[in-house]
Amino acid sequence: MISVKIANFSRLAAPLGLYSARSLTSAMALRAAATTNVQQIKQLKDKIKKEKAVLKDLTTRHKETVKKHKLLQKDREAKDKSKAKEKKLLEQAFKPYRSISGFNVYVKEQVTPERSFSEVAPLWNTLSDSEKQAYKRKADEINERQLKIYTPKPKRPVNGYASFIKENWFDGDSNTSVMKELSVQWKQLSESEKNAYKPDAATFDKYTRDLKAWKEHRLKVFREHGAPQN
Repeated sequence: MISVKIANFSRLAAPLGLYSARSLTSAMALRAAATTNVQQIKQLKDKIKKEKAVLKDLTTRHKETVKKHKLLQKDREAKDKSKAKEKKLLEQAFKPYRSISGFNVYVKEQVTPERSFSEVAPLWNTLSDSEKQAYKRKADEINERQLKIYTPKPKRPVNGYASFIKENWFDGDSNTSVMKELSVQWKQLSESEKNAYKPDAATFDKYTRDLKAWKEHRLKVFREHGAPQN
């Protein structure tokens, strides 16, 4: 009787043992999966951390690049502004003096806050020849003084072709026809013949020295007297 009960109990307990084994296997599998997930999460966090560090470094470099670019742009703008200012000053310093006439002197003397240019200008024609000559002499004196201060720019030596044209110019039907004829003659010259009309090295050297001296003088005059007032 007892043996029968034991046998029955064994038959009942067998499925329970199998279930316990399966549960244990499942638990171990879940634990392994959980461990894997933890490792994957850790690896992902490490990857994100590294990527954040890289992003931070790139952001810092970008900010530095932008800052440098702005500084370079600011420096370039300052240089351009300085060059433009210098160019304008040089244009004023090297401005040619334009001679004035007796009429200019007359108008300058006669125009007042009460009398405008349009009122004064027609009166020039009412002056006698002797009166006009007096104003002309004044203008000549002013021009002479001013040209001593604001000396004319040295003329660049003319090229060979221009020298040839000047030397061989002749009266013709028109300037155009003369230029065409001389152009044909120039093209027919040999290189040695053309070179004979070109300015020599000494002439160019003298021009270079004269131009440098003139610029230095005009800059000095500009600092002392300003630009020509005409």
